[in-house]
Amino acid sequence: MYSYDNTIKDNTAYSTPAGYALMSSRHLTITGNRTTDSEDYGFLLNFITQSTFSHNHIKNVWTKPEKKVLGRDGRGYLDPENKRNVSQILVHDMSKVPWGSNSIDDKHFSDAKAAWFVTGSEKTGAMGKTLARFSLESDAQAFTAEFGGKVLSFKAVNQDSLW
Repeated sequence: MYSYDNTIKDNTAYSTPAGYALMSSRHLTITGNRTTDSEDYGFLLNFITQSTFSHNHIKNVWTKPEKKVLGRDGRGYLDPENKRNVSQILVHDMSKVPWGSNSIDDKHFSDAKAAWFVTGSEKTGAMGKTLARFSLESDAQAFTAEFGGKVLSFKAVNQDSLW
């Protein structure tokens, strides 16, 4: 967590709760790593920018394959260098999972590219300002009526809307 200009290479994680979890870091080289029999994630990358992710292997993650995504919160996707490396982004629908809930229920994942986001609300996440995510635009509008903010489509989200 919070690393700069480092190499994570040729490591093996076996039977861990998350495989590898790397957050809020930049200029990383993540290559040749393996994770086997991990719960929930093979690699959880949150706000990893200006980094190289290649030749890593995930085997036997205990949850659905859809959870094996880069940049679960999508922030890394916003870095132009990473867009070509991300094949799918899934987000939790905040109308189905209450704010602040510790529940991570797979039934409530949705495709980020079809989702609606709220920026600038009074609500914050574990790491500060965050985007609230909704499957339906009407749910996003109802959220802004209660907590403020602005509704954005996926295409309208950019680095400025995060801060």
